Amino acid sequence: MIGCVRRGRQVEQFSREFITWEKPDDQRWVCEGCLTPSERQSIDADHADFAAAMEAAGLGTNADAMPETEYLMREDLANSLYEHDRARKGN
Repeated sequence: MIGCVRRGRQVEQFSREFITWEKPDDQRWVCEGCLTPSERQSIDADHADFAAAMEAAGLGTNADAMPETEYLMREDLANSLYEHDRARKGN
């Protein structure tokens, strides 16, 4: 079980509801209902940055058609681009 540090609610780690939980401070889980507007905005921006890195690495809508080895190589590239961008922004 995973618990929300703000409300104490608990859910199974692999439940559908848990998919919407976040770790805004990279330490503890918070359910979606407890996220502040600024945390939600930060998380949305982070997701957009990661999506942009995936697209820059060539992992857009046609990624399902590429061989697994190429996909994994591009996924590593996307992670590197994402981490570089985070470091550049001071995150």
